Amino acid sequence: MTLEQEIHQITQIPIGALRGQSLANFGVEQRINWATTRTKKWKEDKVYCLLGVFEVFLPLIYGEGEANATRRLQEEIKKRQKGQGTESLREIGVPPSLPFPRNELYVGREDQLRWLDQHLRISDAYPRVTICGLGGCGKSALAIEFAYRVLAANATHMVFWVPAISHESFERAYREIGAAFCIPEITDENANIKQLVKEALSMDSRRDWLMIVDNTDDPSVLLRRLNCDLGDVRLHDYLPRSTRGKILFTTRSRKMAGELTPGAILDLHDMSRAEARQLLARRITNPALLNDGKAVDELLSLLEYLPLAIVQAAAFMDTNDVSVSKYVSLLQQEDIAADLFGQHFEDANRYRDIESTVAKTWHISFEQLRRQDPLAAEYLSFVACIDRIGIAQSLLPLDGSVVQRVKAIGTLKGYAFITER
Repeated sequence: MTLEQEIHQITQIPIGALRGQSLANFGVEQRINWATTRTKKWKEDKVYCLLGVFEVFLPLIYGEGEANATRRLQEEIKKRQKGQGTESLREIGVPPSLPFPRNELYVGREDQLRWLDQHLRISDAYPRVTICGLGGCGKSALAIEFAYRVLAANATHMVFWVPAISHESFERAYREIGAAFCIPEITDENANIKQLVKEALSMDSRRDWLMIVDNTDDPSVLLRRLNCDLGDVRLHDYLPRSTRGKILFTTRSRKMAGELTPGAILDLHDMSRAEARQLLARRITNPALLNDGKAVDELLSLLEYLPLAIVQAAAFMDTNDVSVSKYVSLLQQEDIAADLFGQHFEDANRYRDIESTVAKTWHISFEQLRRQDPLAAEYLSFVACIDRIGIAQSLLPLDGSVVQRVKAIGTLKGYAFITER
C-alpha cells in the first residue's frame, strides 16, 4: 500500500484531492466529513483544521465547543459562497508594522476583547482607549489578538503598530507607516516624518485604521516636550485624529493611562483560574506533565495567574521534561525561584530585542518606578523584605511629606505592585 493510499484510507480524503485537484470540486459536507475521524487535543481543533480546506478565516475561540465552532464555520462558508465572507489572512496582506504573527495559542480574555471592540466603535469622535496592567499580564498579547480580529472582520482595515519604548522606536514605526502610504516627501533628508504621517492619517477618508501604541510606560517618551521647528511639541501631539481611525495604547502605569485616555481605561488583571489552566495546557506539549491536578492548581496560584509567568514555566517544564509538582517544589525555594524567573525562553510573540523573562519584565518596571517616584521604590523595597500580604501602612518609613507618601502609595497601586485592602 502506498503512502497516498494509506492517508486516503485513514482520512477518507479522495485521492484526487491528495493529488492537488481543486477542493472546490468537492462538496461542503464531503469536505467537513474529512475531519470526522480526527482525534484532537482540543475539540475545537477538529473544526479549525478545516479553515484551510475551505479557504476561510475565523478567530480561534478555544472554549466555545465543537458545535459552536462548526456553526461559525458553516456561516462563514455560506457568506463566502455569496461573496460576502471574511478574507483569509494571506489575502488580507497584514501590514509590515505588525511585529508578531498571530498567536495561535492565545486563550481567554474574551470579555476584554468585547470591551475593546465596543469602546473603539464610537463613530462620532476620535476613539482612544488604554490597556493598563502589571508587566507580564498580557497587554501586548491582547492588543495583537484584537488587531488580528479587526483584520479578520474587515480586510480593508489598516493596522499600525508603534512601539513607544523610545523616541527612536516611535520614529522608526512612523517612517514605516509613511513608506506604506507612499508619502512622496518621506524620503527627504529634512522631512518631518511624524508630521507627514499625522497629516496623511488624519486626512485619509478612504479606509478605516487602527493604531496600537505599545509600551507607553515612560512619560518622557510621549509626553515630554520637544524643541523642534514646529515649536514646543510632544510625540503625543503627532498622533493622528480621524473619524476613520482609532488608537489603542498599552501601559504598565495607571497614571500614564489617566494622562492618555482618562475616560477609557481597561484595567487588565490576572487571568481567571479556568483561563490560566487552559493557557498552561496549550503551552505544554506533553499532556502527561499535567496529570497532577492539585499540583497544577498550586502552580497557578504561586504564579498569581500571570500569563507571562505561566508561559515561562511551561517552556521550562516542556524543555526539561519536568513535572508540575517538581517545578512547584523548586518554586517554593526562594533562592531557586529567582533563577527560574530569570530563565530565558523563546517566544515569537514578544519583542526579539527585549528580554522577556518575568524577572527582567519586573526589573524594568522597578527601574521606571525608581526614576519616576523614588519614595515609591523605597516603599516597594521595604515591603519586599517584610511579607507579601497584610502589611500595615503604619510600618512604612515616614520619609517625605504627607502628600509625597500618599502619591508613593498611589504610584505602587498604579503599577499594580500592591493592592490596598
